[in-house]
Amino acid sequence: SAIDVEIQAKEIMYHKSNVTRIISERTGRTTEQVDNDMDRDLYMSPMEAVEYGLIDGVIDKESIIPLP
Repeated sequence: SAIDVEIQAKEIMYHKSNVTRIISERTGRTTEQVDNDMDRDLYMSPMEAVEYGLIDGVIDKESIIPLP
């Protein structure tokens, strides 16, 4: 029903807001920037993910690339 769809939409927005806040806190990015990045497909290379602050480093067969 329409009410069920509305409830699900509110739940999705609630969870998206929480994820945005957590990523913002962990990366030092503004919530606005994280929200904008999450509103569209944003593909990152491993190094871009390090630079963004999503991951600490990249492990490959030879070594760990540390966070700059």
